[in-house]
Amino acid sequence: MKHTPRGPLRYSNGRRALWISGAYAVLVIGTALFVFVASRASGGMAAVWLVLVTLPFSVLSQFIPGEGKTYIIILTAGGLVQAVLLWALLRGKKVR
Repeated sequence: MKHTPRGPLRYSNGRRALWISGAYAVLVIGTALFVFVASRASGGMAAVWLVLVTLPFSVLSQFIPGEGKTYIIILTAGGLVQAVLLWALLRGKKVR
């Protein structure tokens, strides 16, 4: 029987792509949690960090109506979509 690799090992750069896209996803979620907690405490400019982390999606998201917590959710979702796109772009070809 021929052994077929599973998970990220199915791709030529799968492990590296998983680390990079996973680290980016953790960064997006961590920044979103920070912004959520900071906005409850002071209502300051903490959301700027989430805007910077989720570039270039955050530039496009300014045309989506939403403010406050809704905008934090929109930016977080966009950042996670970008993490999936990073995985798809970096993983390489399928190993046979």
